Amino acid sequence: MTQTTNLEPVKKENRIAIIDALRGFALLGILIMNLPYFAMPFQMANNPFVNGETGLNYRLWWLEAVIFEGAMRGMFSMLFGAGTVLLLSRLEKRTPGLEPADIYFRRTIWLVIFGMINAFILTWPGDILFT
Repeated sequence: MTQTTNLEPVKKENRIAIIDALRGFALLGILIMNLPYFAMPFQMANNPFVNGETGLNYRLWWLEAVIFEGAMRGMFSMLFGAGTVLLLSRLEKRTPGLEPADIYFRRTIWLVIFGMINAFILTWPGDILFT
């Protein structure tokens, strides 16, 4: 008989405040990264010269592409990995065996499902969950 782990949110005193703050900062950076895709056709968001953009529009596109594009995606990815390591280490202390891996894979499969819905049903070209 396998033991069932009760999954619950981490208690406030056990949270790591700096990781929460960095995660919020990275999430806002991802929002800034996606703003051109919300406002323009996909081709223009990748190349502002399609519409002949110059001046302030070009400078803002360049600022977003150079500063936010890689930095925020990289930070968000590292924080996602850190969260996964924290989740698995916490589960391994409480539950021996394969249950932590089972929880991890179920969580990852749900992310793939959400990514596929986002990419193929909602047709969002900027989806990164699935890719």
